[in-house]
Amino acid sequence: MKNKIQYSIVLVLVLLFNARTTSAQKDARWGDFYSNKYFFSYENSKKSVVLYASRDTMVQVWVNGVKDTADYSKGIQDLDHFECWDNGVCYDIELINNDRLIVNSRDNLGDGTDFQFEPEMKSNIFGEEEFYSCTNFKQNISWEGLDPTQVLNLNNTAYYLDQVGCYECAISILEELIKAYPNRIVAYINLGDSYWDNKNYTKAKSAYAKYCELMQAKGKKCKIPKRVFDRMK
Repeated sequence: MKNKIQYSIVLVLVLLFNARTTSAQKDARWGDFYSNKYFFSYENSKKSVVLYASRDTMVQVWVNGVKDTADYSKGIQDLDHFECWDNGVCYDIELINNDRLIVNSRDNLGDGTDFQFEPEMKSNIFGEEEFYSCTNFKQNISWEGLDPTQVLNLNNTAYYLDQVGCYECAISILEELIKAYPNRIVAYINLGDSYWDNKNYTKAKSAYAKYCELMQAKGKKCKIPKRVFDRMK
């Protein structure tokens, strides 16, 4: 159930950047692109990553909905890249076709102007990850061809998106997931919770009802959380 999902690490990186480019075109492109948008990755077998982009001058990282207290430095902006630093590690973020990001972790060599890809960095926060925009992700994912791990990670990603307040993105992911995998029981309670948090109580009750139906069919009525029954009244 939703409150027992503990094996997926989610990093919410709030990219708040200082626009220092002299190109009006660059300012417009990045200023529009990094304006209160969420991105997510689901492919890593041990973590689902959520990235939130907004305008400001600081970088904040959230792990499982809890703010990371590390000191993250300001980034530098370019037409297709955004870089931020933490403890000598550069996180290079590349914009692809306005709807995807590629993130690489790289270490600092000496003077901070040269970079080197390090395989071991794959275990440090991002490694190399591909992020999908929450507003344009449907066409980038082959929903029918997901393996069980990808289904699990997408469900977990939606759960954590809900936890950080990105309800509409969580709902979109779960709706697509249920269309492709209608027997994915936990997705229904997560969808119900996201609808509820987004104040769409009618749809929430419908999702909860389906969740209860599937749970009872499995003989697991006793494991249905009390909040589900309370909200269905």
